[in-house]
Amino acid sequence: MRPVGISREQSAAPQSCCYIPPMNLYLVRHGKAVDSEVDPERSLSDRGLKDVSRLASYLEDRITVPLVLHSGKKRAEQTGSILADAIGAERIEQVLGIAPMDSSDYLIEYIAAQTTDVLVAGHLPHLGNVVSRLVTGSESVPVVHFKTSTLVRLELDDTGCWVIRWVLSPELFR
Repeated sequence: MRPVGISREQSAAPQSCCYIPPMNLYLVRHGKAVDSEVDPERSLSDRGLKDVSRLASYLEDRITVPLVLHSGKKRAEQTGSILADAIGAERIEQVLGIAPMDSSDYLIEYIAAQTTDVLVAGHLPHLGNVVSRLVTGSESVPVVHFKTSTLVRLELDDTGCWVIRWVLSPELFR
């Protein structure tokens, strides 16, 4: 039986042929946003700001992530910026391909080209699809329930498999 989430070709290769350095991927759903009638850009609500700030306080001094990506939507940009300050990010970038209805292909290809840990502030259903595909190989297998301000840490281990290491939800910090 081949490991879930990697191709048949990868699983057939001898495990000793190369070393894949561990990598962490942090996926966070933006904080709760205000309704579009109140703010067409859908900025974070007071509750969203509080939840993301509490998450940031928890992560400070626990993790360091050099790169933060966001979709460019106001709520994801705010979430990414708040977390970036707490985790010592060197760069914050808006990237295409991580909007709510985008394919998981772009982000997965982008992450595969990285050599450092990455945090992505994004949306549903996109984030759920990315986690499902990395862990099981299929977007149709739900793996994580992303409430607003939920963060999932995935690790690419030395065998080339993505595994969920932990999940933080806003209820933990209220």
